[in-house]
Amino acid sequence: MTKYATIHERIKHLVDTYADGKNTIFATRLGVSEANIRGYIKGVIPKADILEKIVISYDINAMWLLTGLGNESIPNSDPGNPILATNETSIKTFFGQLDPYIQR
Repeated sequence: MTKYATIHERIKHLVDTYADGKNTIFATRLGVSEANIRGYIKGVIPKADILEKIVISYDINAMWLLTGLGNESIPNSDPGNPILATNETSIKTFFGQLDPYIQR
């Protein structure tokens, strides 16, 4: 079992880590309301576009965000360990395909 078993716990961890525990700061960077972030922490499942914003805005590993597996963050570039480049369109497509599974 992972340290943060649910996506809600992982989002709470991100708020604590990247926004000093302040939902408002985390929400502002994503362009959503504080109430949305509060809801995600309390059990509302975020939609694909919100997950995409978290991944892009905070350089978070999408697999970790969704499942808790792997590393929390992925560096944008590391010459010694290249990471496949993605763009907003491919990330949106990726999360869009996973949305039905996330909603279950």
